[in-house]
Parts: sequence; structure tokens; C-alpha cells
Amino acid sequence: MYLYINNIRTNYTVISACSFIQRASGLIFRKEISVDEVFHIQPCNSVHSFGMKYDIDIVYLNKIGAVLKIKENMRKKRINWCFEAHSVLEFKSIESERLQINIGDIVSF
Repeated sequence: MYLYINNIRTNYTVISACSFIQRASGLIFRKEISVDEVFHIQPCNSVHSFGMKYDIDIVYLNKIGAVLKIKENMRKKRINWCFEAHSVLEFKSIESERLQINIGDIVSF
């Protein structure tokens, strides 16, 4: 499944985390996320980076997929949240900037 931004297909493959265990562990046990992958966690409105081995970009989405907040280059041992969010996208650090994602954009897969 591919990531779409404002109905434009990207080359990013979406990895979904919908079960409790998948959401709880997130990317912690992955050595690295590829530059062409995005991790989607649903439902989710907060993220931590304890146990992470690399920095990530976080994009918070509402129920219809509109971007509410972007946290670029989230370092290890941090917590970030957006209480209005329904789901979260996690990218390798700098990828959200490369994709030119902006608040208000509509994301789908």
C-alpha cells in the first residue's frame, strides 16, 4: 500500500500498526526504517522514542487524514503528542521535509 499526499502517489510504502502490541512496540525493535517506508499507528495521539536507535519524523493526522502537526527530527528518549490526532505517521528523520508535507495536507493510503 502506498502513501498519497493530496491525492498524489508517493513511492513510500505504508506499514500499519493497528494491534495493541504493534502500536506499543512501534519502531523500537527495528534497526532502522528505510527511506521509502512510513509507519502508520492507529489509533494514536502520542509517541515516545525511548529505546529507539535513530531519529524520526512524526506526522499527526485527524480522522479524515488531514495533517495536524509535524515534529521533525525527534531524538531518542523524547515524548511528543497532539491530543486532537487520531493516527500518526513515523518516517525516517528528514523524510517529511523531503516530501514537503504541510499542516492541512490530506494523507491517504
